Formats: sequence, structure tokens, C-alpha cells
Amino acid sequence: MATYGNSASGSNNLPLPNNLKTQALIVLEDKIRDDAIEIINSFKNEKVTIKIISGDNVETIRNIAKSIGLNGEIVDASKLPDIIDNIEEMVEKTVAFGRTSPEQKQQIIKALQKNGHIVAMTGDGINDILALKRSDCGIAMGSGSDATKAVSKFVLLDSKFSSLPEIVKQGRRVINNISRVASLFIVKTTYSLLLSLASSIAKMPYPYLPIQMAVVSITAVGIPSFLLALEPNYEKVKGSFLKKIAYNSIPSGAMIAILIFCVAQFREYIYTVLTVFGVTSITDTEAATIIIIIMGMIQMWTLLDISKPLTLYRKCVIVGVFILFNVGIFVGGISKFFNLIPLRIELYATAVVVSAVAIFIIWVVKKVLKKMIFKEAIS
Repeated sequence: MATYGNSASGSNNLPLPNNLKTQALIVLEDKIRDDAIEIINSFKNEKVTIKIISGDNVETIRNIAKSIGLNGEIVDASKLPDIIDNIEEMVEKTVAFGRTSPEQKQQIIKALQKNGHIVAMTGDGINDILALKRSDCGIAMGSGSDATKAVSKFVLLDSKFSSLPEIVKQGRRVINNISRVASLFIVKTTYSLLLSLASSIAKMPYPYLPIQMAVVSITAVGIPSFLLALEPNYEKVKGSFLKKIAYNSIPSGAMIAILIFCVAQFREYIYTVLTVFGVTSITDTEAATIIIIIMGMIQMWTLLDISKPLTLYRKCVIVGVFILFNVGIFVGGISKFFNLIPLRIELYATAVVVSAVAIFIIWVVKKVLKKMIFKEAIS
């Protein structure tokens, strides 16, 4: 017999009336955000795997997963043992976990990381703290607890899940642009360091003046770095950040250092070769100008190489700074300001040929390095 009502002692159960009639049906349902499906699909398109880890009832999680298009195995974590032998395999094929304890959430994050995934997690409750701390990128909701926000790397002040795609885009922009900008600066740092060491060991004067170097620093490093850093660049981040910078910069920097050292150290032998073209002498200013041209051409090629794929914006930046570099070399008043001198055609042709050969060697070296060392780091 069905019963209803209890006394304070719980002993007086009364039978339900026989003339009951349904007056209303009340349904409790979690409301899915209007933009949730669109956001989930955008992450799927970016090859981001979505998983639900919740303390709610498994059937509730199942219905939520189905409503947002997540199809796959759903696990009741309350029925799992404390130590799961095949947890790494299980987390790969499971799309949602229900009745998950804080410790289990942390274990799931660890398992995903062991499988080689970079894990970002969103949460707003106390039971999310362990997992948020363990994840590579913890994201707390602004409406969540203070403790949750304290352990997270990001806090969504508006508590809107729709902010996440924009966060990913801005993160990609920063990483991609810094990678390009850093490569330009590391080229300069590499040859400056090597030339300083070589000049000290060989006890020779430093091959150029700071003011002469300024034309390269401004046109091939400073201006393009500033403009490329502002570019909206939302390409997917690939490879190792540091290895990619080393691959793009060190071969060029080392080649510049070798060439400049050779020009400065073996200038007399260069005279002998150039006498074939009627060149009987080279002044110190002409030698420095040749060095700056070689340096600038290789830096310009490096800028071109790291800017691929070339967009209209990047093409405009490269063409613009190349024009400015040549203005600094050839326009009398400006080149004089940088303590440079317009070269005779024989000397300019020599600088261009040497630069072209050097760029070809760098290209070959990078091909070899990519195949032997940096294949996975820059793919």
C-alpha cells in the first residue's frame, strides 16, 4: 500500500486517497547555454577534445552530453575503484564522467597529461580545486568560489563559456608573433656574441661601429618586429617554441658572424680577388658598408623565411623595410648619418653575391637540421 505523510516519529503512515488526480507535471532540467553547441563545435574544428567531468548524476550528464553533441562512453565514477589500472586508456575513450569526486577529477587530469595532452579545465566549485591546480591551464568562472579563482590561471569575469574561443585566439596570436619577433632578435644576438668572442680571441678591432649597425637594427629587426607583433595571427601553434626559434635564428646568426669575421680578418686577400674587377683598394668605410649589406640581406631573408605563409600584410612589411634598408645604404645624406658610403658597383655586386651564396648555404643547413634534429619540433 502506498503511503504519504510522516509524523515526527515516522511511525504514522497514512494511505493515499483513492481519488487522486494529476494537476501538474513539474520537470527539473539543466538549461544548456544558447551558444554552447556553437562553442563546442568550434573547439572540435580546432581538434580540441571536449570531456565532461562532473559530480552530478550520470543520467543528468548523459542527457547534457547528448544535447551538445558529445557522443561516446559515459562512466559512473562512483563505481570505479580507488586505483584504476587502465585509467589512461579509459580517459581516451570516455567523453563524460558522472559522480566524480575531487580526487578522481585530479586523477583524470593526470591521466590525460600522461597520454601527452595539454589539458585546460574550467570549474567554479570547491570540488574542482585539485583538478584546476593539476591542469596545464586552469580557468575559473567569475561567479565561482574565491578558492577556485585563487588556484586558477585565468578567471572569466563574465562567467561566460563563450569567452574561451577568444582566449585561445589571443593566446595563439601572442605565441606565434613572439616566435617570429624573437627569431629576429636572436639572429642579432647570435652574431653579436660570436663576433665579440672572435674579435677578442683574434685580437682584431670590432668590424663595425654601433651607428653603422643601427641601419640593420632599425629596418631588419626593430620595425618588422613591432609590426609583426601587432598582426592578428590565429594559426594553430605547432612544434616547440624554443626549438623553433633556435632553428629560425641560429643558422643565420652563425653565418653572418663567419662572413663578417672573414671580411674583417682576410681583407687583404679580398683585395687580391677584386683587382680582377679593377678594384685596387677598399677603405674602412667601404668595408664596413659591405659588412652591413651582407648582414642586412641575410636578416631580410630570415624575415622573409619566418613570415611564411606570406599574407598581404607581411608582404607589405617586408617590402617596406627592404626599401628603407636600401635608402639607408644608398641615399647620400642618410648613409652619411649612419657612417656608411654608397658603394662602387663592383663592391656592391660582391656584397650581393656573397649574401646570395650565404643565404643558399643557410637554406641547405636548415633543410639538413630540419630532417635530422628539428623535424618534430617545428612541424
